Amino acid sequence: MNSLTKLIDERAAISKLKAGKAAAEASTHSGSVTYQARAETALTDYAHYVSLQAMISQQQNSMYHENSSRSFFSDLVASHRSDRAASERLSEQRAMSDLGGLVVPRYLVEELANSGHSARPLCDVLTQPLGNEGGSVTLTRISTGSTASMQTTEGAALTVDDPASTELVAPVRTVYSMASLDFQIVERADKVGLDNLISREILGAVLAQQEAQVLNGSGSNGEVLGLLGTSGAGSITLTATTAYDLLDSVARAAQASHEATGQHPDVVVMAPRRWMWLLANAGDRSAALSVDQTNSPIAGRCMGLDVVSSPSMPLTLSTNQDRVIVARRDDLFLGETPPMVEIVRDFPVGAQALASRVRVRRYMAFGAIRASGVQIISGAALANPYA
Repeated sequence: MNSLTKLIDERAAISKLKAGKAAAEASTHSGSVTYQARAETALTDYAHYVSLQAMISQQQNSMYHENSSRSFFSDLVASHRSDRAASERLSEQRAMSDLGGLVVPRYLVEELANSGHSARPLCDVLTQPLGNEGGSVTLTRISTGSTASMQTTEGAALTVDDPASTELVAPVRTVYSMASLDFQIVERADKVGLDNLISREILGAVLAQQEAQVLNGSGSNGEVLGLLGTSGAGSITLTATTAYDLLDSVARAAQASHEATGQHPDVVVMAPRRWMWLLANAGDRSAALSVDQTNSPIAGRCMGLDVVSSPSMPLTLSTNQDRVIVARRDDLFLGETPPMVEIVRDFPVGAQALASRVRVRRYMAFGAIRASGVQIISGAALANPYA
């Protein structure tokens, strides 16, 4: 079982327990709107993870799987050259998707540990399915919450204070990778090796680009707006270069996030060099840190927050600085479709005729639902610690 599947199974089990507890409390307090809302939220979370489990199960039972001798990408190229058997197998694979495209088998998406591209741990802890229609996703957020008051005397009039909401529109963007494959590689390579090669390189490039977008997308020229460019995010400046001061800044960022939203943040995102340096230099503060050995997207814990050590965190901000981000996962929305693949049919002939061009694409939308809960630590102290 790969780390992402294990994480989803664990989250499904936890959300099931929470949903059961919330439903029981709602039944006990049948007239309470608050308990009813909690139950509905918990059930929605559980349904989300069940949906992810079903999608993974469907992909694992497809025509192409990790124990099959069939090569997905060999069939893709062969179908382009009128191989009927390959076309029929791909038709069955295509029928498993409601996106209208040929979806890359799930096991190939997951087996990217040896890719020449960066991993995407932050995307892995945020991802949820993106709808099949629409050019944007509208997320409603409460900008000013309603207040509660004490009734001054029996029979006194009550004060109405309605909450105010705003909408965050996250445009759906296309991320893609395209590469040429020489026929000799396709026809003579080991079938399993061919699938691994193509998925790790072409698909791996797509996944790495998504991680970079979620962190530092510009919001223009077809890019999503990443966390570092989110308007309304909090800012904390770190000037001292000790591990103690970095831990203090994480604590201050967590406090600021909690104060701004009323909810405790649960994740801190940093560059691998920052996480390794912090582990090595924590000294008598090491009790605030722990390392996760399960090979999951979570690298460990820092000040009670899950640590995401993302290789896509920029390292050249303000010349040689990185950033540390504290946030709450439920305040961040990342929707994505399964990756789809196709042979480009207008590939030029001539000197490159003995090749096929493969294109992988997927759609994604990203946004911070409550920007004030995102706290960004910056400053000269985040320069390269190993320079």
